Amino acid sequence: MSKVVIPELKLDPIDLSYIAGLFDGEGCICCGWGSKSYFSIKGQQEVTCHAPQVQFAISNNSHLLLEIVQNKIGFGNFYKSKASNGYCYRLTKQLEILAVINA
Repeated sequence: MSKVVIPELKLDPIDLSYIAGLFDGEGCICCGWGSKSYFSIKGQQEVTCHAPQVQFAISNNSHLLLEIVQNKIGFGNFYKSKASNGYCYRLTKQLEILAVINA
């Protein structure tokens, strides 16, 4: 069995505190269902797999602010929000979320 290695965040205390405050004020933890499609060679067809998914997200009108957060943390993605004029920075991978929790 292979050992899972959780990435370690190397943030100085000021950056960590700022990002924690930003998440506290403008962030959320979302739970839902994710899906991923792939081609099954055995079945010779496209298969869609559904699984529970957790996301950490921060929404803001400033693209620059979320880009700085992404650069400081070192992973995650940000998107233009479909629902508003703002942007959303998201962590969706389990190891990335665990790294942020452990910070």
